[in-house]
Amino acid sequence: MKERKIMSRAITFDDMQSNPNAVFGELTANEETITVMRGGIPTALLTPVQTAEVRRMSVGELRDELLEAESRVVAGQCLEWEEVKDRLAHKLNEE
Repeated sequence: MKERKIMSRAITFDDMQSNPNAVFGELTANEETITVMRGGIPTALLTPVQTAEVRRMSVGELRDELLEAESRVVAGQCLEWEEVKDRLAHKLNEE
């Protein structure tokens, strides 16, 4: 099975160093994960991603959800994948 990435290119160490507050999401068909990065350090690894839901989202929509999740992690709140998945599903159902 061929991997498919949501982001247009791979995230490099230099990317993380040059933009320490960036949030990156990655989805591959082989191993589906969303990684929330803060200062180049992963603060949350969410798996498994519901592939059918996320693949229908644009990169911008996924980044918006990751930014929301990342801000909650930084605030010290618990980040539950089921809650994030429900938010994604709700957003898709609104379309």
